Amino acid sequence: MKPMTRRTLIQASGAGALSMMLGGAGAQATWPSRTIQIVVPFPPGGSDVAARAYATALSKRLGQTVLIDNKPGGGTVIGTSLVARAPADGYTFLFTSPSLTVNASLMRKLPYDTGSLIPVGLTAYHPFVLCVHPSSPARDLATFIKLAKQNPGRYTYASAGNGSTQHLGMELLKQETGIELMHVPYKGAAPAVTDLLGGQVDSLLNGLPPTLAHIESGNLRALAVEGENRHPALKGVPTFLEQGVTSFKDPITWTGIFAPKDTPADIVSQLSQAIVSVGKSPEVLKTIQDNGLIPGGLGSAEFSKIVRSDIQRWAHVIKTANVQVE
Repeated sequence: MKPMTRRTLIQASGAGALSMMLGGAGAQATWPSRTIQIVVPFPPGGSDVAARAYATALSKRLGQTVLIDNKPGGGTVIGTSLVARAPADGYTFLFTSPSLTVNASLMRKLPYDTGSLIPVGLTAYHPFVLCVHPSSPARDLATFIKLAKQNPGRYTYASAGNGSTQHLGMELLKQETGIELMHVPYKGAAPAVTDLLGGQVDSLLNGLPPTLAHIESGNLRALAVEGENRHPALKGVPTFLEQGVTSFKDPITWTGIFAPKDTPADIVSQLSQAIVSVGKSPEVLKTIQDNGLIPGGLGSAEFSKIVRSDIQRWAHVIKTANVQVE
């Protein structure tokens, strides 16, 4: 097996778009003719809500059962490795998050070549929101940044652990704004939220769905939300972009479907087109929006650009912040 490099993943993300143009020589004309498996490297619930919505819709669209198979563990490495080594016959796919693009720079060794996976379609964006305790003097992002600059290293931010999205997202904020904050890593997002509620830490960048109830109850104060437009559930909370921070114009967390690299081009094309189509369906849109997510439904070409950009962004953030995991 060839060693993993960021270059191989960037090349593979380009291969996804290229396969859409090359046609499908050698592919099965009758695809799909049996059950399709989508491996999800997370535990059931939460992050896989978009996977299940798309699986149901894709089953109807393709005329074959699409099964979700949760294979959590190893920071998504176990499930990802399974798909990277799977036969490229169009019946095994990966549903994952930016952990794929982060791990390319964060992990020194991976049991698979990251470039052996190509983007097929982006299913949803998972917006994050920056929160503080209601006793904080920061009532908006500008004040938060001003206080941090006036008191370098005094204020803290919690995360779900070293290398987590919460951690890297805050490092991205620090690098754009030039602020200094002390990182307090936890073993998961839940204890991080608990300590923010208790005032043990000053701030947290966290997924909107699990944080929304605390914001609505007044137990947390939201300063900024990701996205180009305000979130429907938080219309009174301005975006980062509105407040002059550009790094979060598009949410940094997404979920999408990947295929083993040598999957026939016409199968990748068919599935990509199906993802775009069902992503516009009322059933999928309702599930996505009811769970506080932002609709995706992007095909291979657009998704490939996002993946390439992510690889480069997280490589820079990780190197600049000297992020290390055991």
